[in-house]
Amino acid sequence: MRHTRAADLAVSFPALLFALAVPRVGVASASALACVIDGRSLAGAAAAAGVALWLRKLPPEAFTSPITRLPDDELLRRQIANHLPQSPKLAPVLAEISSCGC
Repeated sequence: MRHTRAADLAVSFPALLFALAVPRVGVASASALACVIDGRSLAGAAAAAGVALWLRKLPPEAFTSPITRLPDDELLRRQIANHLPQSPKLAPVLAEISSCGC
């Protein structure tokens, strides 16, 4: 409700919106939100929020607890797609696995 660009994240990058709504210690959420509102790239806003860019492919249901720092590089972004659930219905299962450290 703060800004239409922030609201657009619900569709374009749910993980980033979640990270902005559930801030973490040591991450400047206000700076990342400013990037979004200023119309900067999603990659820049994600970097400011400490969110891996490949999380953009996950649906909102995948986020149930604060997002931890995750590896994020070009090679990983290409390879991780093969390991993500095809169905949004499986996203909560993915969230449970990642939160338990399995």
